Amino acid sequence: MITAGLLLSLSPDAEISELMRLLEEHPAFLPGVPLDRWLPVAMEARDDRESRSLHDWIGAQSGVVFVDVIHVNFEPEPLPL
Repeated sequence: MITAGLLLSLSPDAEISELMRLLEEHPAFLPGVPLDRWLPVAMEARDDRESRSLHDWIGAQSGVVFVDVIHVNFEPEPLPL
């Protein structure tokens, strides 16, 4: 499992309410409180491939100018019992 802290840089004309709705509906993202043109977001992914895909998805959303990866935590998969 990969968890990451992201900081989205938003365009001045970003529809923050629409972006927040998209992120809140997506199971991999937990948006924080927007401040001016920045929005912190927590992200969870199963593996590196999914993490890259989610990073690309969020960066392609309307109003998102740049995605900074602030923190990444790698949790090993639990051992089968």
